[in-house]
Order: sequence, then structure tokens, then C-alpha cells
Amino acid sequence: MQKNIILNNVQHGIETFNIGFYNEKDDFKFFVPPASEAASLRPITDSFYTQYGNVGKGKIGEEVREIICHVERLDDFIEKNNIQNIDFLKCDVEGAEKMVFTGGEKLFRRYQPIVYTEMLRKHAKRFGYHPNEIILLFQKWGYECFIVENGKIKKFEKMDAETAETNFFFFHIQKHQKIINKYK
Repeated sequence: MQKNIILNNVQHGIETFNIGFYNEKDDFKFFVPPASEAASLRPITDSFYTQYGNVGKGKIGEEVREIICHVERLDDFIEKNNIQNIDFLKCDVEGAEKMVFTGGEKLFRRYQPIVYTEMLRKHAKRFGYHPNEIILLFQKWGYECFIVENGKIKKFEKMDAETAETNFFFFHIQKHQKIINKYK
């Protein structure tokens, strides 16, 4: 990320932190597949990530690397760094999305940011939950889930075996009503 900031000449106003987010604070082992930077707290065995040539620069026969990464709760990070507002949050953590979100309940209740997240059944399963649990969690905080279809947003109620979408928006029903109306 730091290299990209320099390459794109956007150093001003950006501060990077070498941490991850979860629903607890600790140092955890992450698994990094050879053909990807899709590191996860649970080993990814999907051939899309582990075979050479699909995503990254992995080599045939290369092993999954293990790295240690410090993780914190979103709510603790925001408080510790005196962050006063968050408008938008993107989350793509290879299945640990629910844990990241539960570590940020105060954030979602207080600041009500727009959330853009990946939700895949196969990744969530490795963490012992179903993506519908994320939808229910956000509903509890006053949000609705949406997908993008033909340039418009469409309310998304429930993921099932036929669901092909992988990326979703969560808009707070009251705070983002104008956005919802504009793009639906």
C-alpha cells in the first residue's frame, strides 16, 4: 500500500497502519496462498488461490506461507486514534468479514458508514457462519443490503445456493435514504 501511495502521488492525508481487524485484539497466524495475496486466518484450499497462474506470482509447488499479523477491533482502533467520522468502509478479508463487523458495532451505530463488502459462502464456511448472518447483523444496526444490477442498486434480502453475487453494499436506511432513492 505504501508503494501505491507513492506511485500515485497521494501521500498527503493518508496514514497507513500495519494491522488487521477482527473481533478481538491479538497476534494471529495468517495463511498466504502462493498464487495470491488473499491471506486469511484460515487456510484457503480453493484451487483458484493455490494454483500457479490464476491470481498472483506463485510458483508450482510453492507452499502456503504463514505470517503473524497484529489484529485489533475496529471500535478500539477508532477510539485509540481519535477518529471522529467514517463515511465509507470496504471489507474483503476472505471469510472473516463477520468478525471484523462485530468488532465495530459502535462504529456502525454511531457513524453509519456506507459499507462495501465481499461475502462468499465458501469463505464464511471456513469461519463457521453463513453470510446471511452478516445481513441480519447489519439489519439490527438499521442497514439494508444491496447489490448492483444494471447500474442500479437492488435490495438483497437473503443469500442462497443460487446467489452468484459476491460484493454487496450496506446502506443505513435513514442516513443514506437519498442515495438509495437516487440509485434504485
